[in-house]
Amino acid sequence: MPKETRSAKSENKVIKNTETEEEIIPTEVIKDLPPETQDKVKEVIRRTSLEMMSVSGHFPSPLLKKINSDHITKMIDYADKDDERNFNYAKTQRNYNLIYFFAFLSLFIFMIVFLIDKDRTLLLDFIKVGLGILGGFGGGYGFKAWKDRKK
Repeated sequence: MPKETRSAKSENKVIKNTETEEEIIPTEVIKDLPPETQDKVKEVIRRTSLEMMSVSGHFPSPLLKKINSDHITKMIDYADKDDERNFNYAKTQRNYNLIYFFAFLSLFIFMIVFLIDKDRTLLLDFIKVGLGILGGFGGGYGFKAWKDRKK
C-alpha cells in the first residue's frame, strides 16, 4: 500500500508540474503571432523555463507568467539581430579566407617564376613541402567531415 501511495503522489506532482508549465505560455499572446514565429517563441519560452527551473528548483519562475507580446517582440528582434551578426561574421570570414588564398597563391607563383631559372632543386623542395602541407590540411578537413557525418 505505501508504495502505491508514493507513486500516486509522484504522479500528482508530475501532473501539477505539467499544468504549471502549460500556464507559463500565454496562448492568447502566441495566437497573435505569425505561424512561423510561434514555434520559435515556444522554444525560447521552453528553454527559459527549463533554465529557470534548473536554477530555482521545480517551480517555474513568476516572471515567465508576466511575458507579454512586447517581451516576445523584443526576443524576436534580439534573435534577428543575432542571426544578422552571425551572417556578417561568416561573410567577413569568407572574405579573409579568399584574401589568404590569393596571397599564398601569388607567393607560390612568384616563387616558381623567381626560382625556375636560379635553383630548380630548391624549387622542387618547396613544392614538395607545399604539397605535404596541403595534403595535411586536406586530410584533416576530410577526417573532420567524416567524423561529423558519423555522428
